[in-house]
Amino acid sequence: MPIQDLAAAALPTNSTVRWKLFTLDASLVVRRAGELGEPDAASCRQGQQIAF
Repeated sequence: MPIQDLAAAALPTNSTVRWKLFTLDASLVVRRAGELGEPDAASCRQGQQIAF
């Protein structure tokens, strides 16, 4: 799912949400980029319901 509101997500360039299920140790997370805007979050929730 392409992210429409790059500014809200604090992303510098076009990005896509891809669904992958795995565990990641918190020490490997370098920084938090931002947060999806409500339209992008709603689109992801809808996609999640379809996928799972």
